[in-house]
Amino acid sequence: MLSLKDGPVMLNAQEWEVIEDIIPILKPFEVMTTELSGENYPTLAMVIPLVRGLHISLVSKQTRTYLGQLLKQKLLENLNSRFKLIEEQNPKPEFSRATLLDPRFKKLAFQHTINAENAEKSITDELSLLISEHLNEENSNISETPEIQTISNNEAVDLWSFLDDKLNTERTQVTSEIKANRFLDQTQNTAG
Repeated sequence: MLSLKDGPVMLNAQEWEVIEDIIPILKPFEVMTTELSGENYPTLAMVIPLVRGLHISLVSKQTRTYLGQLLKQKLLENLNSRFKLIEEQNPKPEFSRATLLDPRFKKLAFQHTINAENAEKSITDELSLLISEHLNEENSNISETPEIQTISNNEAVDLWSFLDDKLNTERTQVTSEIKANRFLDQTQNTAG
């Protein structure tokens, strides 16, 4: 490069030392970027474990130069500010749900078990709601009780309808929650 007329200025020993110090800090970012850039496999479930792994990797890196220490500190600050809420289903729950449902990670990928439990509850609640809606649709299509005969003013009177409604609602709710829990357990057990 020295023989080139318009060649770049050569780096001095101190600049080479900084570069050698920074490369190990940046290498985990390259690996993470490659992992999350996959087109042939889903990557959403990998975000939480990779962010956690990136954080652990950065913390463990030893730097020898001031610029290396400064870069490491800034990268950790940015990583924390950008991704600290991702495990807590904030701003969106998709990351934690996908991680929990992925048989490779399940609850192990979460830093805090409460976040994994909240994601599990979120999934169970949503499944329960979907099953409940499905059961309500089926129940509305099939009339279980005969219609009550009318009295003189032609209005139906059924003293037990409130109890029937409450019982059907309770059955639907319990059944849908049980089915949601079973489905989630099956999903986690088949891969584990």
